[in-house]
Amino acid sequence: MNDFEELRLNTGVGEEHVNRYRIYFKAKGGSTAQQFAETLRTNFPTYFNPGNVATVRKGKRGVNTLQFTIHLNLNFPPFHDDWVAIEWTSRKTNEQYRAGFAVQTLRRKFDDETDDFIEELAEGSTLPTVFVAPEASAASVYAAGQLARSINKSHFLAGRRSWMFCDAAHDPDLREGPGASPPKKSPSDGQLFFLETAAVEKESAVWFQPLDAIPPLAWLMMGHNLRDTIDLIWSTLISNFVRMYGFQPADAPPDPPRVSQRWQKKGHVYYTTQHWERQSVISLHPFLGS
Repeated sequence: MNDFEELRLNTGVGEEHVNRYRIYFKAKGGSTAQQFAETLRTNFPTYFNPGNVATVRKGKRGVNTLQFTIHLNLNFPPFHDDWVAIEWTSRKTNEQYRAGFAVQTLRRKFDDETDDFIEELAEGSTLPTVFVAPEASAASVYAAGQLARSINKSHFLAGRRSWMFCDAAHDPDLREGPGASPPKKSPSDGQLFFLETAAVEKESAVWFQPLDAIPPLAWLMMGHNLRDTIDLIWSTLISNFVRMYGFQPADAPPDPPRVSQRWQKKGHVYYTTQHWERQSVISLHPFLGS
C-alpha cells in the first residue's frame, strides 16, 4: 500500500483498550455466517451510516480502504478522516460456522484538503490558536502548521477491529473448561446467530491522548466523550445490520454466562470494555492476535 502505512498496535501509545459489541439475532433457514459477512463487508457504508454519529465511504485511494468521518459539534468543515484497510479473515478461522473480516488503521502518506484547513487552524490564520503564542516567530508558526498537518494524516487509533458472524451454538466460549469440546450440532441448525465487533487498540500518538484523558474536550468536539462515541458508532452499526436485514434481535442464551451475566446491555446490544476479555476476544477474532 504505497499511499499508506499501517498503525500496528505495538506502535501505539498509552493503555491498551479492549472492547466488544455483540447482537444476537434469529436467522432464516439455510442462512450462513459466510453469507452475512460478505454482505456486510461489501456494503459496509449502507449498514454503517444510517443514524450514526459518524459516516464512512469507500476510500478514494488504495485497494479495499474505508474513510471515516466523525460528526463534530464545532462549526467547522470536516478536518479529519480516519482511514482503514479491509482484510478478509475467514480463512484464518478455517471453520464453517463463523466468518468475518477485519480492518487495520492507517496513516496517509498523501495530502488532502483537510490538511490545509488543519494547518491554517494551527497557525492561527483561520482562527486564534492555542498552538502558538501571539508573539511567536514565523518559523514557530510554520512548525506548528506542519506538525498539525502531519498529525492529521494518522488514524487516531493504532490497532485492528474485527467483525465476526457466528452460529451461537458454536461460540468458542462454550469450549471453556477442562476437557470441553465444541457442541455436537451442525452449523446453523439452531438459527440463532450473533454479530460481534471487537478491537484491541491504543491511541496512535500522544497528540490524540487528550481526547481520552480530558472528557470535556471530546464532549465539546463530538457531543460525547471518546469512549461513549466509540460505543455509539459500533452499537449503531450492528443494530442497523440486523434491522435492515429484516431479522429479529434476540436475547443472549444462558451459556456462555460471560455474555448473559457479565457483559452490560443497552437496547439489544451486549458490550464489554474489560481488559480481561482479551484472550476470549482473540479466540473469536484471530486477526486481532496476529
